[in-house]
Amino acid sequence: FFWLGSLIYGVGVLAVYLFAVRRAQGDWSALGFRSFSQWWLPLVPVLTLVQLFGMMIINLLFVLPFTGEFENPQIEALTGGSPLSVGDLGLLLILIAVIAPIAEELFFRGMLYPVLRQRWSPNVAIVINGFLFALIHFIPILIPGLFFVGMVLAWVRERSGSLIPCMLLHALQNGIVLLGGYAVVNGAAG
Repeated sequence: FFWLGSLIYGVGVLAVYLFAVRRAQGDWSALGFRSFSQWWLPLVPVLTLVQLFGMMIINLLFVLPFTGEFENPQIEALTGGSPLSVGDLGLLLILIAVIAPIAEELFFRGMLYPVLRQRWSPNVAIVINGFLFALIHFIPILIPGLFFVGMVLAWVRERSGSLIPCMLLHALQNGIVLLGGYAVVNGAAG
């Protein structure tokens, strides 16, 4: 799973490079790799909590009433319902909390968001970007929560002018969710 996921994200980063960075004469700053105000660093953990609590509230209000229960299918897909070794957790953290945030932010907030901003206001671009981010995960039960997460990430991109705070926020949020899933799966097994 690790190698397949890494390959898929690698192809995504290559596509971003070929379609966006090369057109900008190799200038990664055109995608948002640029400096940012350092006040975003302490704000990232706060925004991570906003994302996590926002997802929890959205799932309670909009998913649970229609499904009767909420289980994140990603946990089952990643673990197969079996306990994970520490080595498996380490590989998954590299994939889910490092590689995925870099690749997804390059595509959604680095390449796609500026295109949306050329056509629409920041608010409309943020909503569209969040919606597309949620849809591309292909997990219907997660769409409402991921829509919120995608909007927060697009808002951070708009306000900071940089991809780096988005990547940090995305990585922290994914890492916390993965560690929570690890605790649940391994706690249930033990």
